[in-house]
Amino acid sequence: MEFISIGGLLSSLSPEDIRSGISQPRNKKLAEVFHRLHLIESYGTGIRKIYKLYATCQNQPRIEVTPNTFKIILPNMNTTEIQNSTGMQESVTPQMKKNIGFYR
Repeated sequence: MEFISIGGLLSSLSPEDIRSGISQPRNKKLAEVFHRLHLIESYGTGIRKIYKLYATCQNQPRIEVTPNTFKIILPNMNTTEIQNSTGMQESVTPQMKKNIGFYR
């Protein structure tokens, strides 16, 4: 799953800053409204929580930044990688394993 934010990061932030929980809202008043409405817990906690959830997963989230976009890519946590008959890696879900005897 990919989440894209138009506008990129503020010039003072790096992807490493984001992973460590540093937050600089682009619109501070809007962030305050969301906080008061309990639509966000606090500033800068979401990315850290995502990485904590993926701590034991083989495929880790990726952050991609361009001057105009900020994107976080969340791999499917329910897949495992297998090598197919051509030697290429494939993602296999538990449902695929159950329904296709080849993957047992």
